[in-house]
Amino acid sequence: GRPRTIGDDVLGVDVHLAARLVDAAGADEVLVSATTLAGLDRERVSIRRKKTFAFRTVKGVPPDLAVYVASPA
Repeated sequence: GRPRTIGDDVLGVDVHLAARLVDAAGADEVLVSATTLAGLDRERVSIRRKKTFAFRTVKGVPPDLAVYVASPA
């Protein structure tokens, strides 16, 4: 679903997912979903699958979500 704005807060599944990705990123890592990956210029960005990442215990996030590490090419 689309994020909703209520006052100064932004709510929704996408916002929740983004917050979990930020929490899970290591030093100097930018984590992206497959949806975000599809919009990146692959000539400018190097991508690798995040192998040690799992959302199995995070409520509201699909356990089979593919997560990638994006870095300058």
